[in-house]
Order: sequence, then C-alpha cells, then structure tokens
Amino acid sequence: MFSKLATLALASSLCAGAIAQRTLEYDIPAEEALALSQLVNDEDDQVFSIQKGKEISPDYPLIYRVALPIPPIKQPKQIITNPVTGKDIWYYEIEEKLFQHQVFPNLLPATLVGYDGMTPGPSIIVPRGTESVVRFVNNAQRETSVHLHGSPSRAPFDGWAADTTNPGEYKDYYYPNFQSARLLWYHDHALGITAENAYFGLAGAYILTDPAEDVLGLPSGYGEFDIPIILAAKYYNQNGTLQSQLQEDTSTWGDIIHVNGQPWPFLDVQPRKYRFRVLNTGISRNYALYFARSTNTDGQLPFQVIASDSGLLDEPVTVDTLPSVTKSSSTSHNSPANKSSSATSQTSAGSAWTTTSRTRTK
Repeated sequence: MFSKLATLALASSLCAGAIAQRTLEYDIPAEEALALSQLVNDEDDQVFSIQKGKEISPDYPLIYRVALPIPPIKQPKQIITNPVTGKDIWYYEIEEKLFQHQVFPNLLPATLVGYDGMTPGPSIIVPRGTESVVRFVNNAQRETSVHLHGSPSRAPFDGWAADTTNPGEYKDYYYPNFQSARLLWYHDHALGITAENAYFGLAGAYILTDPAEDVLGLPSGYGEFDIPIILAAKYYNQNGTLQSQLQEDTSTWGDIIHVNGQPWPFLDVQPRKYRFRVLNTGISRNYALYFARSTNTDGQLPFQVIASDSGLLDEPVTVDTLPSVTKSSSTSHNSPANKSSSATSQTSAGSAWTTTSRTRTK
C-alpha cells in the first residue's frame, strides 16, 4: 500500500508547512484502489540527475535512493515545578559539537557542526503553556548564540548576536511557550558568523502543540503522518568536504539540496492525507514547492496551506504551488531566512512533492 511519494526534488531556502487527516480504519475507497492499481514503482537500475553540469559540488549519485530521515524528538532531562505559577518547566540539555557525515558515498566525509552532533538538531516538542529551559553547551570550535525564531523571548534569552557563548561554556535559555500551536526553529545567531554556523548545521525544529489544534483532526504522529521537511542547500568540495562560506559576501545558494540532512531523499507514503511542516534553514536559496504525479511532473496538484510561522490560518487556502519566500536578514552577514508556512494535501499513488527542478519520470 505504499508508493514512493517524496521524490523530494526540493530546490532551495526557507518556509514551513503542514498536511492533514486521520488514520485509515476503513476499507479503501474506490478512487484509492484505482490509484493503487496505477502505482508506478521505482526501478533500482535507474540513475537520476538533478544537477545541470555547472555546479560547484561533485555529482551526487544517490538521488531518490536514500529514505527521508526524521530528526529525533528531544526528551527533557528533568521536569520541575515553577514555584510562582505552579506549572511545569521542562529542562533540556543540548550539546553543540562537530561530527562527521558521509554525504558522498565514495568521497571523504564532511565535518559539520550540529546540536547534539546532528543536523538538523533534535526536534523539541512542547505543549502550549509549558515553560522550558534549554541549556546549550558549546563544545564546538567557534562562539555561538542561540535564537529561537518566532518566540517572544525575553531579552536575556533571545540570542542577540553579541550575546555569544565561547567554546567550553554554556548558557541556559528560558522560553515561555504561551503561543498557539506552530512551528518555530532554533538556530545560531552569533555576530558575524550566523550564516557560517547555520550553514554548517546549527539549526533545528521547535514545535508548540495545543489542545485547540489537536481536536481538529489534522494528521498526527510525529514522523509518521506529521512530517518535518527541513531544507538546506550546501556547496561541497570535490573531495566531499563541506565548502566554507566565510569569504562569501553576496549569497550562498548551494547546489546540493538536503531534506532533514539527506540530499534528495524519498518518502514512502500511504494514499491518505499528510501534514508536512516545511522549514527552510538555507542561507540564500528560495523554493517553489508543489506536488506532481510521477507520470506527469509538469502537472501541479492542488493542496491546502493551513498555517504559517504564526500558527493556523483562519481557514485553509487551496494552492498548487508554495511560492518562493522573500528572505529578511538579521544582524549578522547572510543570516538565514525567517519565513515559514503550512500545507495539507491528499497523497495518492504516484504523487510527489517536488520543486521546479526535474524529478524522475516514467
């Protein structure tokens, strides 16, 4: 009952998204049975190329060959009671550190920097009204400052650019979490090197949940029917290592598109609705995202945008493309874009969320 939907041929930079429905507990409807009968399977001996020959990075040989990874949920290390409000405070510890990641199978591994040694970092999921304290421990090589984008954080915990934590130090950040359900994201914001630190991997999802949203019947189950889609675009040297952008003073588009840390992955899906939370952590690149059938990648299927980085919209908006997002910069050079949005879509056999770049066709 599965089709390889997510020929996620995603092109580049920031957004946030969602897509909806309940678990199937009934016989398959006739239209879904028809879709399954027309399922297009992938051929193992096919080789696909998104790159057009003018890229800086080496050719990537595993497009749509590796499954979409899901960032793990970060668990609180301790839960304490706020002596003033009587409410819970969830306490977390996250380590910023270097790690090796084998991006190209036959080249050298890339040295990246990640929260808990992964990129994107672990997803923090907190109920509305539950305060949190996150201790970020800097065991990396450069100074850092953590900004929770979209949070009305108090000034000492907002991660302004000059409030840096040096290697070997840590800082505790307090977040009130009183907003309605939405996707936020935490990323580095250190003065002068925001772009470089985020580009090397210091970014992660921060999700607020809310009972008011839970009763709406949107697709649920993080990583099952509620899927984070965290985008990044990077340049690699010919030996497989990540290319630094410290000397870049205009833009960093990147020509290897990562989704949840994996270049051009696939996602096996059921013929049902999904919620995709799309977040662009890129430095310069924009995306035009749409769904298409594998038999007609030029045809754009309708889906519903249900939220932005300000939470749910007043009502769903049916579109056929999630257009490019205009970026705004922060206090550091080439800082990450900061827009996001949400969407809902019915997936069927042979459909795919893609971008303006080419996908596999049959």
